[in-house]
Amino acid sequence: RYVSTSSYRDWGSFNNGRSAVGEMFLNIKIPLNIGHWNVSKQVNFYTMFGGYKGTIIDLSEWNILYSTKDIIWRMMFNNCSNLQYVYLTSFWTENVSYIAAMFANCTSLIKAYFRDNKVVLPAVNTNTYGMYVGCTCDLHVEEWDLSKITTLNSLFRSYRGTTIDLSSW
Repeated sequence: RYVSTSSYRDWGSFNNGRSAVGEMFLNIKIPLNIGHWNVSKQVNFYTMFGGYKGTIIDLSEWNILYSTKDIIWRMMFNNCSNLQYVYLTSFWTENVSYIAAMFANCTSLIKAYFRDNKVVLPAVNTNTYGMYVGCTCDLHVEEWDLSKITTLNSLFRSYRGTTIDLSSW
C-alpha cells in the first residue's frame, strides 16, 4: 500500500492557486508517491509531512516557482523521527519566508538536499527559529547564502548533533 495521486497532479490550480496543503500527510505511515505534483502556486506547507513514518521524502520534481512569494515551510517535516533523506532540489528557497522548526525532531535525518546544494535565505524577516531543533545529524549548511539575513534567531536551538559546518558563512 502507498499513497499515489497519479490521477490528480496539478495542485497549482487547487483553491484558486493560492492554497495551503498543511497537515495533508500528518502522521501517515505508508509510503508516498507524490513526487510528480505541480505545486507551483502553493504557499503554505505547514506541517504537511508532520510525523511521517517513512525514511525518504523525494520532492525533487515539485515545481516551486521562483515567482511564488512568501512560502511557508514551517514545521513541514516536524516529528518525522524515521526520516533520513529529504530531496527539495527543485525548490527556490529565495522566496521562503517562514522555515521555523522545518526539521524539528527529525532525529534520524542524515541530509536535506536543496537546489544546487545551496539554501538562499531571502530577506531580513525570514523566520528560522528552531529549524533543526532536536536533530542529531551532522549539518552541512556551509553553502547557505545569508547575505540578506540580519538575524538567525535560534536556528540551531537544541540541536543535538556533533557537527555544524559553517565554514563558508
